[in-house]
Amino acid sequence: MKKTKTTDLYIIFGASRGLGKAILDYGLKSLNNEFVVVDRKAGRSNRRVKSFKIDLSEIISVIQLERIFAAGEKKHYKNIYLINNASMIQPLKPLGAAAINEIIAAVRVNFLNYALIINYFLNRTRKIKKINKRILNITSGAAVSPHHGLAIYCATKAALEMISKCVFLEQQFLKQAKIIAFRPGVIDTGMQKEIRQTAKKDFRKVEDYRKIYKANSLSDPANVAEKIFKVLKNDKYWLKQVVNIDEVK
Repeated sequence: MKKTKTTDLYIIFGASRGLGKAILDYGLKSLNNEFVVVDRKAGRSNRRVKSFKIDLSEIISVIQLERIFAAGEKKHYKNIYLINNASMIQPLKPLGAAAINEIIAAVRVNFLNYALIINYFLNRTRKIKKINKRILNITSGAAVSPHHGLAIYCATKAALEMISKCVFLEQQFLKQAKIIAFRPGVIDTGMQKEIRQTAKKDFRKVEDYRKIYKANSLSDPANVAEKIFKVLKNDKYWLKQVVNIDEVK
């Protein structure tokens, strides 16, 4: 008897804290999910989770990419989801005051490595016809909203959204995978804590973010993760290039 494919694979970049950890924790609630997790911190590996310690502030290598994606090819899956979540907010200061090494690291973490990862994933899986493949890039409203002190973060998120849009158009013809950019809103994570601790001279809207925190208006990562799974599983959200969290019901 032919076995039915019931297991889904999630490949998550950035899952040791914040939204990424919430996505992993939510996904582990289902026995039909397995995970390949990539993070700069050593993660847990077990029967359902394969972890790789990789610092995305360095350029990811072909050897590393081969190991990551080979780990997800030992079984036949019904769906494969690639979730590009890891990002960094630094340098949180105006250009001219930022450290060069922080600019380089942010470009690698927030955009450059994802361009390499998406390219490799599409190339490696292009001949696999019977598995649904979806790429979810976690972006931000900052991709279209400039901020004093967030030039690199805004620019790299804009670049990630644009590559998402271009690949979306390409895949309308190639039909190898689906891809979208997802804006998760303002979440109660370590990144928000970094913003609140920034001096006003470096980030002029810091008081606004402190007020949002004091008003308990930040989204819970677990609630955002639940909405992300709704997006991953529902075809209607994959008909457009960018999805805002407010659109997810």
